[in-house]
Parts: sequence; structure tokens; C-alpha cells
Amino acid sequence: MNRPLWILNSFLLACIFFTLIFILFSRPIIPAKKSIVITENGHPLKESELSIPTKKIYEQDLFGTYEKEMPTPQEQDLVGPMPLPPTPKEVSIPESPKPEFFEPLNISLKGITVVINNSTKNRAIIADNKTNTERIYKEGDAIEDSQLVRILSNKVIFLRSNGQQEVLYLRERDAKDDPSYTATGNWEEVAQKIGENNFLINSDLFVQRVNNLAHFIDMFDITTVYKKGSSIGVRIGQLEDKSFAQSLGLQTGDIVTAINGIPTTSTANRVALYKKITSMDEDDTVNVVAQRNNQEIMLHYTLQDFRSEKETNNASEAVPTQQTLAPEKLKQEQRKILEQKYNFAPTAQDIREQERRNMLQQGRRNSITPIIE
Repeated sequence: MNRPLWILNSFLLACIFFTLIFILFSRPIIPAKKSIVITENGHPLKESELSIPTKKIYEQDLFGTYEKEMPTPQEQDLVGPMPLPPTPKEVSIPESPKPEFFEPLNISLKGITVVINNSTKNRAIIADNKTNTERIYKEGDAIEDSQLVRILSNKVIFLRSNGQQEVLYLRERDAKDDPSYTATGNWEEVAQKIGENNFLINSDLFVQRVNNLAHFIDMFDITTVYKKGSSIGVRIGQLEDKSFAQSLGLQTGDIVTAINGIPTTSTANRVALYKKITSMDEDDTVNVVAQRNNQEIMLHYTLQDFRSEKETNNASEAVPTQQTLAPEKLKQEQRKILEQKYNFAPTAQDIREQERRNMLQQGRRNSITPIIE
């Protein structure tokens, strides 16, 4: 039994061997593929030139499976460099126009009619000095380049085309008594220096010109001075030339700390001081303590009714000198004084003398009509 298996195995091994030899030697030779792509000159392309660019296939995503890698964004610097400052340009400042002042109106105020309850009915009689004509005006009327804006009991106010304001007074005394007129100067009638830090004050004129405490504060430009959070007094502000404060020996920047021993640190004290000073009697003294350039000074003011040099000179000029005149000369002087004061009607003798002069000059008689004002 063992012998036939041996023969069968040998036979199968021989068959496998011959089959492998047959397959190895009987395989046909396949020729190499030739490209059918023809160039312009008719020669086929080489194998190296026929390589397929797979990268293009991926990038064009022919099969819808390619995902292009996005480049990683770089963080941008949002803060740029500091710009250079602009070059400064010199600005030319134009000169401010100088105010143009017109000549005063050549007119005169002759009379005023005032209605107490209705100022629109006020009327002013104004004469034109050029034509010697008079006319009645009301508020709002125009005269040359000006407009009558206000009619008061003793004056009228005009506004010129350039903004200039003009005031016509009915009497010269009204102009002198007007506070706006007296505030511009002439304080020598109110205060007078008699020595170093010693002054005289005419209390009556002071009360007339300084009507209230607000007016007083405005004239002196007073402001409260503080040191370490507490008031130490009042400072004199900017003063105009020939102002009342300068007439009292005060200067810009002076700090008044006390008056008659009362400190000026509070408003209540200032009101009390104003009332006390305005109610003082003749020959009373006001003592003021002030600081000037960090040094303490004392100013003394005596309330006294005095006369300025101008008033004294006017009074001395007004005193008549006594002269002894003859009776005839005295009558002539009295007649001249009366003629200067009144315009008399010509007498019969004057008329005859005037006619005689006319006959000599013109050769004929002229009648003279008497004029009475």
C-alpha cells in the first residue's frame, strides 16, 4: 500500500515542475506603448515629457476631494508709527481797526416836554445851528446820521451811525450835575491831599456822587482777597486815570484790611462801614489800614467841607472892586448893565438919531421897527 502513494506524489511534483517551465518560457513579449501625441514638428514626445502633473489634478479638484491648504494669517501691527507734528505756521494777526469818531452834531437843545406816565410822548425842541431853524422831535426821529433814542427831563441822547453816543443837555448845570459827567474826573472837588497819607473829603459831594455801595464797589473795582482759605480784606482793582480812588491815594493792587478798626473781610462789615462813613459828621476822621507791596500803610481821611483852588479863584474873581463914580457916569453904567440884561425898545430920541444917520448914508428916511425880546 505504501508504494502506490510514493509514485503518485512523484508524479504530481513532476507535473508542477514542467508547468512552471512552460509558463516561464511560453509568456509572450508585449511591445512598449508609443505615444500618440504629435508635436508641431511631427516627432512624438518623450516619456519624460508625457508625465502627468498630479499637482494640477489636485488643485483643480477634478474629483471634488481636494481641500486647499489655507496659509496661516499673520497678525498685522495695527499701531502705526507716531506721525510727525505739523510744522507750525506763523499766523499774521490783522491790526484792529481804529475807532472812527465823528464831529459833534451842530445842533442845540432849546426845550423839552416830558410826559411822566408815557415817555413816548416826550418831545424835544432842537435848533439847527447851520440854518437857524427849530423843530420838534420825538424818540426815534433822525437828525443827519444820528437817531434820537432817548428824551429825558434835562437831556437828550443821540446814537450816531458809527455807534458813537452824544448827549445834549438843556443847561450847563445839568451836565455838571450828571453822574456820568462827574465820574470822568473833577474829583479834586471831593478829595484833596493835604499831606503824606492825609486827605480831606467833602462828605456832601461824596454822598451826591456815590449813590450806593454798589456804585462805590464798581468805582474801586473791589474784589475779596483770600489767604489759606480765609478772607483777609479787599483788593483795589484796575483804576482809571484821575479816578476817585487815585484821588484818595490808593493804587491798583492795594489790599484794604480794616477801616476804623473794623475788618473788611465780610460783606456785612462792608455794608456797615459804608453806612457809618456816609453818616459821619464834619471833621470826623476815617483811618484805613492797607497793604501795598507786602508793607502795611495807614491812610487818614478827614471829612471837611473845603473849596478847591478853582472855586476859590472863581470866587475871588467874582468879588467886585469898589469905585467912586460921578452921578452921570453912574447912571450911564447902570443903563449899560440894564441894556445887557434886557433888550429895551428904542426911545423916540434913538429913533430920530437912527433916521438922521440913515438920511446921511442913504439919502432917504428909513423907518425902524422896534424889536422886543
